[in-house]
Amino acid sequence: MKTQTKILMTFIILPIAFTIFGCKKDYKTITKINPDGSCERTFIVTTGSKNTDVTVLPLPYDSTWQTKWVKDTSSSGDYILTAKKYFDSYTDLCNLYDRNNKPDMMKVNLKIEKKFRWFFTFYKYDEKYNKFNLFNIVPVSEFLTQKEIDDYTTGRSDSTIEAKVKKWEERNYLEDFVDAIIKAAVKLNDPSLTEKMINDKKEVLFKMLADSKGDSDSLTSELNSIFNTKVFFKLKDVIRNENNSITKRAERMFDAEGNYTNSVLMPGIIIKTNADRIEGNKVAWDFTSKRFTIKDFEMKAESRIMNLWAVYTSALILILIIAALLIPVVKQKKNIGL
Repeated sequence: MKTQTKILMTFIILPIAFTIFGCKKDYKTITKINPDGSCERTFIVTTGSKNTDVTVLPLPYDSTWQTKWVKDTSSSGDYILTAKKYFDSYTDLCNLYDRNNKPDMMKVNLKIEKKFRWFFTFYKYDEKYNKFNLFNIVPVSEFLTQKEIDDYTTGRSDSTIEAKVKKWEERNYLEDFVDAIIKAAVKLNDPSLTEKMINDKKEVLFKMLADSKGDSDSLTSELNSIFNTKVFFKLKDVIRNENNSITKRAERMFDAEGNYTNSVLMPGIIIKTNADRIEGNKVAWDFTSKRFTIKDFEMKAESRIMNLWAVYTSALILILIIAALLIPVVKQKKNIGL
């Protein structure tokens, strides 16, 4: 997305220092679900810079977590952030994500359940990364089929699909910018620039914006020229503010880019999961940010533990029932024998 987004954003010459493009970013989440209803979650973030902004990520840690930054001097010199916390109950961890809901950051829904069923206790883990894309005016379905969406999010896309995604993203950037201009024009209520006039020239606007190499002032002049008006001078602040808004949202999306690994240690035996890997009672998903940029990504696992005490108790009850049924029969046979 690095090169692709640079191309998309040239239409407004965003004043971004794209230093984050060179940063390696790996995000690991490790969750240990204990049989007694407690759990532990650990975040490990590896990045090329200690200044990397991770506030966009679903890492709801605070001063109550054990956190530390260390520099990896063994090889690449990356910085590694580790955050860890123990929770007395699954609910405490899940509620933490429910409270961590801001419009410019990734939204995660986490649900961990424990259900007792006499012979077995079942444990269910369900974590969903909601689609994180701050430019959503145009649905991706207008550019990709469902199969192409699945191929893209699971890493099976080809150059044709990548090109379609690029066009979709470009259209969203442009639509976002033009939508802001339309709203400002309607509010201005100037007869020389109406909503209909802008909509009628949308395609001309898109081409101009995509080809533009100027700053906000040059862009304002170009817009005035297209519509043969000077009203865009009145919208100069709107154009500048929209540039800044797109910049900030694009930066937030860049912050979420990287490689992700989500590992969960489940109690007992794994009986159902959509994980990429299963190692004993550990399930893991390996994915990139593509997995959740155009649709939700859900990770599920279910395990069970046999309740031996329930087995022994049931066996004892069964023995007692059999004994209760047999004792009268034995006594009757003895009496007959007498």
